[in-house]
Amino acid sequence: MSLSRYLQNISAYHKNIEVLKNTHLQIIKDLGFDDSKFEFSGNAQTAYDELIANTTELIKEIVKTRGEYFYFILYRADVPEKSVFEIVKSGLNVNENLANLLVDRELMKVLTREFYKTVSK
Repeated sequence: MSLSRYLQNISAYHKNIEVLKNTHLQIIKDLGFDDSKFEFSGNAQTAYDELIANTTELIKEIVKTRGEYFYFILYRADVPEKSVFEIVKSGLNVNENLANLLVDRELMKVLTREFYKTVSK
């Protein structure tokens, strides 16, 4: 199986608690926050929604207090600039849509690492 095919349907991992735990840690790393600002219950049924909600709140905080840092975070997380501009341009649920974009990008990073771990075995 190729990596692109492996990543084709990332929504299939929205209930995979191990992948979501690793995504949670990746978000904390890339956003530069400690774990205390980012609650994660570990409940498979709500974990993805928690990641979105918590990331949305962190984005609001970053934009309000250190707006210029926000673009650095997006760059560090390797979020496509074109997608960010489309979300901002739409003006609809900007923080939540940016959080979705960021969480899904971080999820892809986690899945990519897992893919290469299994391939190299």
